[in-house]
Amino acid sequence: MHPIIATLLLAAAIAPGLTVGSPSLINETCTATSNYGYCLGVLSADPAGASAMDKRGLAIAEANITMRNVTSTVRVLTELVEELKLCIKYYQDMDDLVASAIDDLCVGRPAVTSFYKLHRASDEPGNCDIMLFEGSAHKNPVSSENMYNEAISKLTSDIVYQLVH
Repeated sequence: MHPIIATLLLAAAIAPGLTVGSPSLINETCTATSNYGYCLGVLSADPAGASAMDKRGLAIAEANITMRNVTSTVRVLTELVEELKLCIKYYQDMDDLVASAIDDLCVGRPAVTSFYKLHRASDEPGNCDIMLFEGSAHKNPVSSENMYNEAISKLTSDIVYQLVH
C-alpha cells in the first residue's frame, strides 16, 4: 500500500476521536444554568466536557466530574473522622489529667502535683492541632476550640504554679 494512502486511511480512522465539541454548545448549555461562569470553566476544562457533541454528553461529563468530587469528599471525611477520633483520645487524656488535678487540689495534696498534671493537660489541644494539620485530611474543624482549651488550661496551670512558688 502506498504510504500516503495508508496515512490518509489512518487519519480517517482516528479523526472521529479528535472531534472537539462546539464551544457554543457549552456556552448555550451553561447560559441556562444557575452559575454560568462556573459551568463554563468546569466543562471547558474537562476533556470529556470540551469534546461533548450534545447536551447528553455534557450531562455525562458533568455527572462524572460530580462523582469524582463526591468520591474525593468521602475520602477526606473518612480520614477526618479517623483523625478526630485521635483528638477525642487527646481530650479524654486531658480530661483525666484535669480531673485528677482538681481532686489533688480539693484534698490538699501538694500543689506541684496538680501543676504538673495541668501543665501536661495544656499540651493535648496542641497535639490535636498538630495531628490534624499533619493528617491526611488537612482539615481542622476544631481549631478555635483547641486554642481556647489550650489557653484556659495554661491559665489554670499558671495559677496553680503560684501555689507552688
